[in-house]
Amino acid sequence: MSNGSERQLPNRRVLELSTLYEISKILGSSLDLERSLTGILRILNSFMGMRKGTILLYDAQTKELCIRLALGMTPEEIARGKYQVGEGILGKVMQHGLPMVIPDIGQEPEFVDRTRSRGDLTQPVGFIAVPIKVSGETLGVLSVDRLFAEEVSFEEDVRVLTIVASLIGQAVNLQQHVMREREGLL
Repeated sequence: MSNGSERQLPNRRVLELSTLYEISKILGSSLDLERSLTGILRILNSFMGMRKGTILLYDAQTKELCIRLALGMTPEEIARGKYQVGEGILGKVMQHGLPMVIPDIGQEPEFVDRTRSRGDLTQPVGFIAVPIKVSGETLGVLSVDRLFAEEVSFEEDVRVLTIVASLIGQAVNLQQHVMREREGLL
C-alpha cells in the first residue's frame, strides 16, 4: 500500500516535464525575447504555482542587476528593481553564481524588497533565486516567490528553475549575438 507522498512524486515529475516542455515550445516558436520570457514566467506561475516571477539581467554599463521582466508587478515596482552585485539575495546569487532559497522572506534580514511589491506578508512566503548562466558566465538571476506548504520541495523547485534559467540564458545569449551581428551590418 503506497502513501500519499509516493503518489505525489510521479505527479510532480509529470508536472515538471510538462512545464519544461511548454517553456521549450515558447522559446522555439519566437525570436521576440520579451514575449518568450513573459510566457516562461506565466508557465511557472500557472503550472508550478510560482508567483512574482522576475528575470533580472546584469547591465555592464550601469554595473547593476536590473529587472528585465516581472509577473505580478507594476511598472513602478519593476523600475525600482535595481541591485548592486553582492547586495541582498539577488546580488549574492549574481556575485556567486549559486542558487539561494529563503523559506520565509519575512524572516530574512538579507532580503531587500526594493520593489515593495509584496505589501504585508500575512503568511510565510518562500523565495527562490537561481543564476542565469551561459558558458559559466552569470548573465542575471531568475527569481520566484513560493507560498510555503508541506508539499513544496524547494530542492526540486531549484532543479527545475536551474534548467529554466539555462534555457533563458541561451535565449538571451542568442538575442545578444543577433544584435551584435545586426550592428556589424550597419
